[in-house]
Amino acid sequence: MSKVDAKVSKNNVLLPKLLEIITISSNNDDGLALTAQNIISQKKSSFLWTIIDGGNSKLAKMLSLNSAISARVLKDQSSGIYNAMNIGLCNAIGEYVMFLNAGDQIKKNVDLQEITKKLNKVDILFMGYEIKGKTFKPNNFQKFVYKMPTSHQAIIFRKRVHENFFYDSKYKISADFDVLHRLKKSGYSFNVDNTILVTVEPGGLSDTKRSQVFYERLKIIKGFNLQKLLVILSFFYCLPPILRKFIKRRTN
Repeated sequence: MSKVDAKVSKNNVLLPKLLEIITISSNNDDGLALTAQNIISQKKSSFLWTIIDGGNSKLAKMLSLNSAISARVLKDQSSGIYNAMNIGLCNAIGEYVMFLNAGDQIKKNVDLQEITKKLNKVDILFMGYEIKGKTFKPNNFQKFVYKMPTSHQAIIFRKRVHENFFYDSKYKISADFDVLHRLKKSGYSFNVDNTILVTVEPGGLSDTKRSQVFYERLKIIKGFNLQKLLVILSFFYCLPPILRKFIKRRTN
């Protein structure tokens, strides 16, 4: 039995696996239950599921005792999703990690066992995602660095690479964008796979606070360059239609 494929040991200690899925949940047992059902459906795949519990979830504790999955629960007494993600990263024992928040799901037609076969010698893998019934393939972040290349839940990181780049909590929405920029500047390459990996629960902060997303991205991209200009143009393109009409009327 290899180190990364080891299952729960006889003394109930969780040993490293090739892939570790980290789920952030803060008083969202409905979403966590949905994700749990999805995780259990992948029971033929070999991975470790780590839940970062930001509340006092009885469901999370029950899941950690479920013999159908290899799961553990870590308590998070801090505030903010990025601090919770850092806790998960600090305690990760898988060779690769991905973040799947409460309410998010692995696509039903995806076999994680097959996905792990694509991770050999890969540092960062971008895959596709689905939200509100629409699917999105990943962009090439080597060129288009003014926006997220894909949903954060559709990115798989080699842990030893990612643990050198933690999430900066001064960013409330775009710390993941900041991490990718720092990884790119440090010379890491990104692999792209067009497989739709996850279904993302809508209504996250990046959906509801679009103006703050663009503001933080402008701070992350240093200097005035084409990438920063594209962020500004993206902001105006994403403005609500009524506001766009108002601005057009005022400028005519």
